[in-house]
Amino acid sequence: GLTRWTKPPSIFKGISMQSIAMNLAGNVYAAGHGALFEYDEKTALWVRRVTDNRFYSLCGTDVRTHVYCAELWGGLYKSTTPAITISVPEQTSPLNEAKDITHINTPLQWKQSTYAEQYYLQISTTPDFSTFIVNDSSIKALNYTAKNLEYSRQYYWRVKGLLGSLSSDWSPVRSFTTQAVYPAKLTLSSPPNASVGQTLENLLRWNKGAEADTFAVQLSMSVDFSVLHAQDSTLTNNVFPIKDLKNSTQYFWRVRGKNRAGYGPWS
Repeated sequence: GLTRWTKPPSIFKGISMQSIAMNLAGNVYAAGHGALFEYDEKTALWVRRVTDNRFYSLCGTDVRTHVYCAELWGGLYKSTTPAITISVPEQTSPLNEAKDITHINTPLQWKQSTYAEQYYLQISTTPDFSTFIVNDSSIKALNYTAKNLEYSRQYYWRVKGLLGSLSSDWSPVRSFTTQAVYPAKLTLSSPPNASVGQTLENLLRWNKGAEADTFAVQLSMSVDFSVLHAQDSTLTNNVFPIKDLKNSTQYFWRVRGKNRAGYGPWS
């Protein structure tokens, strides 16, 4: 069932061909008396790669696509360079040092790498990639969507092409910063607003809010908070003890949350 040449290529005339081999990239080689040939799929022609009058009885390739030839009368020869070089993928999106990138479903894109059949992507919060958010070497497409990154965070990413055990160099390291998400306005819970008869030592409480990491609270006897009776901007919990209050005195208080993006609005 094989398709047979009715007339062999003229380049082979007078040459005893002994062996044929193919590497990971699909390059086909034929070895014989005094020569090594490679088949060029683009031109559909066989190209003479070696002419040294050695009688090659066997040829083969390794996982790095080096070509090996064994000589009938003794000797083993190896090509000095791999037959192919996988090009470094060119990153296209997001642009380097881009700001305000969505953190829920973050799309990364790059261009086709020559010979690559899949890609290896790394995403990290450190430029030396000492830790990984994504470390995936099985990507078949020219894009990847990172899920649920943190807001207001700088990320670093790089990608390289793979073909079996072969790989390109890493692409340049790019960075992007996800969009800022500020804490929402908080709701105060106790003491109730405009309440009277409160004790001179008390606890201020409020809802924590989903985006806040820390809280700042202010307590004043003036509605414009021009003079503060107490304040704290380092609270990690949603409660603040107060004391040394005065009898029959009206107090005003407010709270706001803070995270990596900054402060949210006052309650």
